Amino acid sequence: MMRVARKSVSSDTDRGSQGVLELALSQEQNDLDNMPEDLHGDEEEERAEDVVDALERAAMACGDAITACKEAIHG
Repeated sequence: MMRVARKSVSSDTDRGSQGVLELALSQEQNDLDNMPEDLHGDEEEERAEDVVDALERAAMACGDAITACKEAIHG
């Protein structure tokens, strides 16, 4: 019974967690790509790049964590 509960929670949340990060990444990358010319090269652009980098790392780490959990559950 416990194993079934873990599987269903894992399936429901893994796509959601990583999906949220990927959506945020996509939106932030779009904002960075469409940043007005007068903001290029200033602190605003630097912060936007840092946010995109952090979200990329978070999405990758989330994917790695999901994979590790699935491997642990399924043996």
